[in-house]
Amino acid sequence: MKKTLLCILILVMLCGCSQWDNIAIEQAKQYAASYENNTYKPCTRSDGEEFNVGVIDSALYYPTGALLYHAVNEMNDKGWLTLESALPFDVNRVYSEDIVKYLAQNDKGKYLNFDEDAHFYDVSDDNGEDRKRFEALAENGDIDVIICLGTSAGIAGKEISQGRIPLLVSFSADPVAAGITSDNDLSGIKNIWAQIPTSGYDNQIALTKSIFDFKNMGMVYYDEASAGLEEYRKSAEAAGANISALKMDDDSISASNIEEYYDEYKKNILKLIDENSIDSFMINSGMVGDEEKAEEICNMLYDRNIPVFGQSGDEFTQLGSPLMSVTFDPKDDAAFLVNTMAGVLNGKAPEEMKQKNTSPLHIAINKSAADRLRININNSLIEYADRIYY
Repeated sequence: MKKTLLCILILVMLCGCSQWDNIAIEQAKQYAASYENNTYKPCTRSDGEEFNVGVIDSALYYPTGALLYHAVNEMNDKGWLTLESALPFDVNRVYSEDIVKYLAQNDKGKYLNFDEDAHFYDVSDDNGEDRKRFEALAENGDIDVIICLGTSAGIAGKEISQGRIPLLVSFSADPVAAGITSDNDLSGIKNIWAQIPTSGYDNQIALTKSIFDFKNMGMVYYDEASAGLEEYRKSAEAAGANISALKMDDDSISASNIEEYYDEYKKNILKLIDENSIDSFMINSGMVGDEEKAEEICNMLYDRNIPVFGQSGDEFTQLGSPLMSVTFDPKDDAAFLVNTMAGVLNGKAPEEMKQKNTSPLHIAINKSAADRLRININNSLIEYADRIYY
């Protein structure tokens, strides 16, 4: 933990503004406190049975799988699960469905139960059959708590739970703007809790601008709340920059032909280049779920000398795609999520649990992309980056 706390201090100092020093110190204190407060003991339901856990995922890509992976490990470390062996998955290449299936098929101890039917991807359930199975379990009282991974998952979970079942939402860019929760501090809505990524946008934009002094960053999105667009615009404005964004056509989002989707995505990027003269681009979470397409999109931009940054996750950075990903480590978010779940299962109301968890930024840099663009990466940043790919 000392390295990550030190990382906060060094990164914000690189921004060259004294205001960041105070932010860094406060973040470090809050981050350390979140772990010290992880004190809720494992328990069973009032009838002595296991709690049934439902999972809704908003993305068919790895970061949400990594979040659940770390959450399960945290549950195991805190005694809520008693797995006989480590999860047999690569944390950087695992889907939430695989984890739930594994848990459903293996002994987990006496506190938590996972069922294969109590999981679905809200973005790919074309006929709604998976959701119907999930809803039936909820109606019958066979789900005691719902974990939602992502913004659209949180929206779907809120519709299903209807205030009856504790709903815990993580990996949402802006749950207040999405209408999942009504306030940043406490949700204000019965049986709902949603993690708030405090200061993330400011720090991400500030650090990105310190490396490449962009004036107009482009984004292509399908949902403002999922992209965190309002917060990004505020952060960019504070840093003396601008965000130019284009919304994907709804028909393109639902296109059965994935090639049509990526063709439309690239057309929007070219439109931003031609009409808005963007000098940088951010791949927003959930917009690109294919490694080869990510590399193809980034090369298209690099050929025009436009650097690409990733909003979250570093799997594409590793493959020579985005120049840099400045994100939160799913392991940090998972610890906060599990601590909240433990409190709720011990009788705390979700709406009474704090939602803000200031965790440190984690950085992945692709040095070959930087060299290709002739961008000089500060040696201090390279030294303290979590991952560097050459």
